[in-house]
Amino acid sequence: RARGRSRGMIGAPAGVGERGLSGTPSPADVTLLTSTVCQTGEKLFEFLIGPMVGGATENWFAYVLALVFLVFRPQGLFGEKIIERV
Repeated sequence: RARGRSRGMIGAPAGVGERGLSGTPSPADVTLLTSTVCQTGEKLFEFLIGPMVGGATENWFAYVLALVFLVFRPQGLFGEKIIERV
């Protein structure tokens, strides 16, 4: 076995730990996922919808995405589900 290589981690993106994205994610996993979704969404929105609304959507897209997301999942993407007990 070659030195410096861990099993199963060849070609894994930065921030993904030994257990992958299963279980409770590390802050690095959350940052990687969040930045990827925001950047991809910004570019697609700017390309597809930008001309219809006058452009410059990259400046406010991340804020609107966060607000819409928090309306549906106030505990966050990886937060525990809220269980109300009587």
